Amino acid sequence: MKRKTLLKSLLSFLAGILISFFPAQASYGQTNLDTAVRRSQNSAKTIKLITELPEDESIPKEFFQRAQAIAVFPDVVRLNMLFSQGMKGYGVVCSRLSDGWSLPSYYRFGSSHFSLKIAGAKSFDLVILFMSKSTPDWFQEGRFLFKDLRAGVAGPVGKLTRQADLDMSGVGVIMYMLVDGKLKGMDIDSDFLDGAYIDPDNNINKPIYGVKGREVLQGKDVKAPPTTPSLTAFRDILTEKFPVSK
Repeated sequence: MKRKTLLKSLLSFLAGILISFFPAQASYGQTNLDTAVRRSQNSAKTIKLITELPEDESIPKEFFQRAQAIAVFPDVVRLNMLFSQGMKGYGVVCSRLSDGWSLPSYYRFGSSHFSLKIAGAKSFDLVILFMSKSTPDWFQEGRFLFKDLRAGVAGPVGKLTRQADLDMSGVGVIMYMLVDGKLKGMDIDSDFLDGAYIDPDNNINKPIYGVKGREVLQGKDVKAPPTTPSLTAFRDILTEKFPVSK
C-alpha cells in the first residue's frame, strides 16, 4: 500500500515538472501557432501589395478570379549547394471551394534551380496561380512537382490583352515573382536534375488543424482552430479582393 502511494506521489511530481516545462503550450503548440500566423499575415501582405499596384504593373485580376487555388511564398531565398544554386521558401495555399476560399494550408517551396531573373536579389515573393480544373486532384497527391502540364509558366503583367489571354489559355500553373516591389513572370519546370516542387508543411497543418494540408484544401472539417483572427489573414484578403461566387 505504501509502495502504491509512493508511486502515485512520484508520478504526480513528474507530471508537475513536465507541465512546468510547457506552460504556454496548447494542443497545437504556441510556436506552431506563431509560425502559422506569421506566414498567413506575410502572404496576405504580398497579395495586398500586388492588388494596390497600378493596373499596368499588377497581375491581371481575371487570373485571380479564375484561379482554382492561390499560393504565396514570401521571402523565397537562394540556397548555395555543392554544384548549383537553388531556392527555398515557406508559405500558404488557399483553394477555391463552393462556399468560398479554404482555410490557409501551409506549404513549403523548394527548387534546385535558381532563376537568373533574381540574380541581384537576396530574396523574392513567389505567387502561384493554379488555373486547371484538375488542381484539387493534383494536390491530393502530396508533393506537387512543377512538370509537364503542371510546369510553371511566366504570367503577363498589366491589363489582360486578348493576345495574352489566348497565350495563357490552357496553362495549368501561372507564376510570378515580386522583387523589390516589382512583378515579373517566372518560368519554372522540373526534371530529374532540376526539381521544383511544393510540399505540404504538415508540421504546421497537423498541430493547427488536426488534418493534413491536402485535407485543408479539400475543405474537410478541422478541429477548432485557435481564435486568432490573424491565422486566417490570407484567406480573408482573398475573400475581400476576389470573393467566390456561390
